[in-house]
Amino acid sequence: MKRILTVVAMVCIGITVAMAADGRTELTGGASYFKPDGGNSSWTADATFSIPFGKYVRGGPTIKFINAAEDFQAFGAVLEIDFMGESGLFVEGAGLYDPEAPDGVDSHTVDLRGGYRQVINGGGLLKAYLEKTIDGYGESEDMRGAIA
Repeated sequence: MKRILTVVAMVCIGITVAMAADGRTELTGGASYFKPDGGNSSWTADATFSIPFGKYVRGGPTIKFINAAEDFQAFGAVLEIDFMGESGLFVEGAGLYDPEAPDGVDSHTVDLRGGYRQVINGGGLLKAYLEKTIDGYGESEDMRGAIA
């Protein structure tokens, strides 16, 4: 129940800030499913809401749910630097915290992303990037690629 209230609070804060923001807001989300041969399946879902802070910087809240051997359900913040304005190369960092992580499991994760974003017709967005967890939960995983 605590997690649902956290998500609802983050959405309400994001909508309020977006209404006051001077510029374009961004809502991105993703999901993945993994089932190795002879192993257990796992899925991941995440969402990020960001607002611009000037022409080259944006940030906002982010959430991530991972259904693995030890459930990781975390919230945090993301900060993105756009080198060319709305469209072009970018780097992004996200820090997440799971307040109910079981003992022996990292309660945080820090992810770095870098890639290219393209605004389409003034309302859509295409992002292609590489992502790597550099600290905390999932640190030993390989680099991942995504298109959002």
